[in-house]
Order: sequence, then structure tokens, then C-alpha cells
Amino acid sequence: MANQDEIELLTAEVKSLRQQLSKMQVVESQRREAQDRYSGILDIAHEGIISINETQQIFVFNHGAETIFGYAADEVLGKPLSILMPSRIADTHQRHMSNFAASSVPTRRMAERTEVYGLRKDGREFPAEASISKLDEDGRQIFTVILRDISDRKQAEAELQRRTEELERSNRELEQFANVASHDLQEPLRMVTGYVKLLARRYQGQLDADADEFIGYAVDGVDRMRALINDILTYSQLGASGQTSESINLDSIVERVMRNLKDSADEFNATVTWDQLPKLTANATQMGQLLQNLLSNAIKFKGEESPAIHIGSQQQKGEWMFSVRDNGIGIDSQHYERIFSLFQRLHGRNDYPGTGVGLAICKRVVELHGGRIWVESQISKGTTFFFTIPGIQI
Repeated sequence: MANQDEIELLTAEVKSLRQQLSKMQVVESQRREAQDRYSGILDIAHEGIISINETQQIFVFNHGAETIFGYAADEVLGKPLSILMPSRIADTHQRHMSNFAASSVPTRRMAERTEVYGLRKDGREFPAEASISKLDEDGRQIFTVILRDISDRKQAEAELQRRTEELERSNRELEQFANVASHDLQEPLRMVTGYVKLLARRYQGQLDADADEFIGYAVDGVDRMRALINDILTYSQLGASGQTSESINLDSIVERVMRNLKDSADEFNATVTWDQLPKLTANATQMGQLLQNLLSNAIKFKGEESPAIHIGSQQQKGEWMFSVRDNGIGIDSQHYERIFSLFQRLHGRNDYPGTGVGLAICKRVVELHGGRIWVESQISKGTTFFFTIPGIQI
């Protein structure tokens, strides 16, 4: 019969075993909870998550992988990873896997130098983006691949490439048209203009009133045609030979533009003022075209009072914002976007002459400089055109 000391020792050992067992049960419970959480994460992930052993047999195949490849997990578990890839890349994949297994790198992006492809259950290939990691567990290596189907992205990239090529082709055709417009179209137009104006000079008043009117229509028509061709030529040549920039003084450019507009400004008694404008890096010719179009419009579309126009500037974060404000007839808000398109006119030629190209040129110039242009206006009270040019004052 055991003595009292032996009983107490045995009791202590049983108590210790119970405590250890309780700890083990807690650890096991935590392990199962972690496993359940891990399984839940695997199931909700959109990416395909596939784990393989050292012989590249699949033992984890989540719901994302089922969706991407078209297999149910039961169909691939225990199967070689090679069933999920085109046969032509299997040898290359095997070589890369061997190198990765022997390396000290724990994770890497698959197919860093070439594209990786998967093979769906129905035999269709698809482009993929994948990374692989490895883990040593009980002396064995486990590999996990996280894979994303990038078919939609590749299609979008291909469409973007197609549109880019179409745009480049269109730009080349536009440049070719500019050459045609500058030579093949302008030469016969100059001849027609010359003879029509010669008729007007020689026979004005010598024929009946109808003849004088018809000659006037012809002269006006060829003048408008020449203006339209010149504006189209200007628009088509913007940026055609590359965008060149230099340090420019906008004050000097405005002064030059006002010399060009002196006759029309004097005719309508226009007053043009401007803030001290900054020096910027920009294309001087294009900035002159931009300001001349905006100022000539401000003079042309005057209200009942003499035109009062002001050019303002304000430095913002990383850019300058400019404004050209007038007191003219204004623009209805429904036309704010339309007026920047080619050949868009809001008024008849008899009321206000023009080709409908000027504001399209303004928009193109601003966009070539990486900026934005927009308008705010009130009918009968005036209009303000705003545009931005990136950069800081030099």
C-alpha cells in the first residue's frame, strides 16, 4: 500500500498532466481557429491560391482558383501542377521551380522576364500575373502560388495600343492634309481670289446692280474660304512637329498681340488691360495664338458698351491660372463645352464673322501645354475664359 508521500507525488503529477493537457487543448483550439480563418480567407480571395508539395502535387486549390481555371477543387487535388499550364511551357516552369527551390529567396514574381499563361479546364489559355513563395515545414518544402487572371487588362492594353496607333495614323494624315491645304488648295484659291477682285476693281459700277452684288458675294466667299483654310492649317500644325518650349515673357507677348489687333481695337474703342504677367516656359508662337484668339473674340463679341477687357493671372500649386474677362454679349451655359469644338458657331456670319476654329485652337494650345481651359459667362454681362499652364514663374 502506497504511503502518503507517494500519493501526494502521484496527485501532483496528475495535476501537472492535466494542466499540460489543458494547455495543449487551448493551443489545438487556437490552431483550428487559425486554420478556419485561413480557409475563410482562401475562400473569399478573388486571386487563385494554389499550394503544392515538393513533387508539385496540388493540395490547396481555393475558390478563386476554381473560378479562374474552371475546375472544382476535388478535380485537381493530388494532381500535378502541370495540368494548369500549357504544355509548351511545362519544361521551362520545371527548370524555374528547381532553381527557386534551391535558392535562398523566399518569394518571387513568376515569369519576371516573360509572360506566364494558365490553361483552363476547357483548354483555353489565358495571360496571368503570379507570384510564388516557399515554406519549410517538417523538413519538407511547400510552395504557394498566388495567381491573377489579367485577360481583361491585356484586352484593355491591346485596345489602348490600337487606338494609339489609330491616333498616330490620324495625326500623320492630318499633317499630310496640312501640306495639301498649304499648297494644293491655296494655290487655286489665290488665282480665284485674284481674278474675282480684279473683276470687282475693273467693273464695279459698270454693270447692273445684280452683277455688283454677285461680285461682292464672290469676293466675300473667297475671303472666307482663305480664312477657313488658314485656320484649319494652323490647327492641324499645332504640335505636328513636336512641342518646343522656351522661356517667354507673357507681357511681351500680349503687347505683340495688341499691335496685331490695333485696328479692330481702335474701331470698337476697346480698352485692354492686364496684370503683370509671369515669365514661363512655353511655346511663344502658340501662346500668342491663344491670347490673340481670346482677345479678338472679346473685342468682336462686344455688348452695347465699348469693350473693356482684362487679363489676369494667379499662381496656384504647380501651375498658373490665367483669365481673360470682357463685358460683351455673354454665352449661354448650354454652349460652354460646344464652343471649344471645331467649326462651332453660335451666331450667323452676317452678325459676327469668323470660321468657328479659334476656340478649338485655344483648347489645343492649352492641352499641348498640359493645362485646362473653361469658360464662365452671363448673358449681356460678359464672359471670362480661364486657362491653366503648369509650371512656376522663372
